[in-house]
Parts: sequence; C-alpha cells; structure tokens
Amino acid sequence: MLPFPILVERGFLKIVKRGSYVQYDEAYIQKLFHQLISNDSSNHDNIGTGDQLSHVYDIANILYQEFETDTLSLISDLFKDNPLRFFLKLENIVSKENVDKIEDVIVELKSIWKDSEIKPVKIRYKSASKGGKVFALVIYPICAFYNKRIIYLAGYGSSPHNQQGLDYNIYRLDRFLPLSDGKKQYYQSLEWNDNSSDIVQKLSKEKDELLKWNSEHIYKQLSQALGVDIHRQIKTMLLRFPEEFHKGYIEGSKRHETFKRLEFQNINQFLTEFKRIVEVEIRPEEEELIRKIVTKHPQDAYYTMRYRHGQEGGYDVEFDVVMRLRAWGHNAEILHPADLRQRMKEDYERAWNIYHCLN
Repeated sequence: MLPFPILVERGFLKIVKRGSYVQYDEAYIQKLFHQLISNDSSNHDNIGTGDQLSHVYDIANILYQEFETDTLSLISDLFKDNPLRFFLKLENIVSKENVDKIEDVIVELKSIWKDSEIKPVKIRYKSASKGGKVFALVIYPICAFYNKRIIYLAGYGSSPHNQQGLDYNIYRLDRFLPLSDGKKQYYQSLEWNDNSSDIVQKLSKEKDELLKWNSEHIYKQLSQALGVDIHRQIKTMLLRFPEEFHKGYIEGSKRHETFKRLEFQNINQFLTEFKRIVEVEIRPEEEELIRKIVTKHPQDAYYTMRYRHGQEGGYDVEFDVVMRLRAWGHNAEILHPADLRQRMKEDYERAWNIYHCLN
C-alpha cells in the first residue's frame, strides 16, 4: 500500500484541507471503487489498467481493513451517488522528508514479493523502543499494513527484542535504514540454504509453513488482541464505564474484535463468567476489588478486552493500548489485571503532579 501523500502527488487523491483530509478525484476511481466494494469485477478492464488499477486496489485494501462489510456497502452507495460530498479523514504521521524513503522501501518490498519463492531478507532498523539503537536483522517479510497513522511491515525472524531467536515483529517503514551509506538499498535477499546465517538456518526449518503466510495470517494475529506488537503476550482486561458515558459513547460501538460487554445479573454470576473469560487464576485481593466495585456500581457497564503486553506486565504495555485507555480518561476504570490498573494509576498521578505544581 502506498502512503497517501504519494497518491496525492500522482493525482489519484486530492487534499481537501492541509493535513490528512483526502478525497477521491478521478471518475474511473469513483466507479472502480464502487465495483471493488460491491465485489463486481465485470467491468474492471473498462475503467483503468496498470498503475491506475494498482493504486485503486491500494485504496480499497486500506478501506477493507478499516471498515465492516455492511459499513463498506453504505460508504459505496454514498460515494457512488455523491462523489463530491464524501471524504475520508485519515491520520498520517509520515513527515514529508520520509515520504520518498518509504516509497523506496515499498518498491523493494514489491520486488521481493514478486518472486515465485519469497526469501528471507537482511535489514537495518532503528528501534524507538530500544532508545534509537540500530539493529542488523534477518526476517521473513510477510506483509505490509496501514494502522491508524503509518505503514508497517510484519515480519518473522530476529528482532530488536530477540536478536538470536525467531519471533513476530512489526516494523515502521520510516525507520528502515539503508544497508550501507550512500545507497538506497533497504533489503538484501538471502538464500534459504545460506549456512552463514544462524537465523536463516532456523527460518529454513519453518520454510514450508512460512511460504503459506500472507496478510490474512497477520490480520488474524491483530484480531486476537488490541495492539500491533504481535510478539507480545496477551492478557484480558476488565473495564468499568459509568452508565451515562456508556450510553453516549461506548454502547453500540466497536473498539476491537475482543471488546465485549459482560452482563451483570448478580455478583456471583458476574465473577463466574469473568473467570471463564480471563482463563487465569484471579488472586483473592483482585476478586475482592472486583466484587466491591461491581456491587457498588451495578448500573454501570462492564467490558472485557484482550490486549498485548510485555514481560514486565503493566509497565510494559504497548503504547497503542495505553493511548486507548488514556483517551477514555476518568470515564474508564480498569478493574483487572492489577498491574495494568496500577500502571494507569501512576500515569494519572504523574499527570496530576505536573498540573498541580503550578498552583
């Protein structure tokens, strides 16, 4: 998928307002977009070919990832009948300086994926989570995907957090570095029988399975829990939303595939159902906290959601998860797990100290 600024430069999208407001521009894109959404491929050849068709598929693929099928149908009807009365507001944090680099990275990726047998590749990556340290890694490139603000590459192999073993990892395309100074080469293909690389030898043992993996495989991984760092472990959180806030902002909305309401009839039924969902032993003090809060606020709404976390529990939670919780602010209370509840408590205490010290 190409970054939106590139699509704008090539005339396939136009900026409605400086920033991330974009609108489809060409008549053949409007018609093809409708056909793609409605799965009608009978007239594709009459609308666009080559790069035109490729770019429209890029746009449609992004939408398929972002919306439910029923929503896509509604968007299709609105877009078809009112092409000048519809636009998408998309958040994009790619700086103008990085657009050309990302395009170079994507061009190389597309070349690698054209091969009949995809090979492992060597990359250089600057990791923000490791303080900007640069790593030389060997990975099997599975697919690229756009998530909220930027394009990522999903790979399997060595990673900044596991340099000698094999694991999934997600790489931001704007953090790739050339393999050598002065050259715009971001990948080096490696043969499956390369005995000089321990990582390739390990990957080769899983070669038959790896060659089957594609975007569907990664999409399923992302659907398992909130967060894009699919190498992290999964936990289940329990959230409380005040009744009025729930009615106005949460009820009827989709936050993640695993975001589900836990109905309250009585406290014993509630705890039994939660224990079945969470699938881990709940300590007595944690159960007592849940019992106390739910009994005090039976009219409120309670939800469970699976999320990604690291080795250090609440102090090693993916940033996207923390941002989601911060966005709800005081309107969401974490009842479980205890480490995530403590993490958010300390976050709010630090924020309070920042503002309180000014008084």
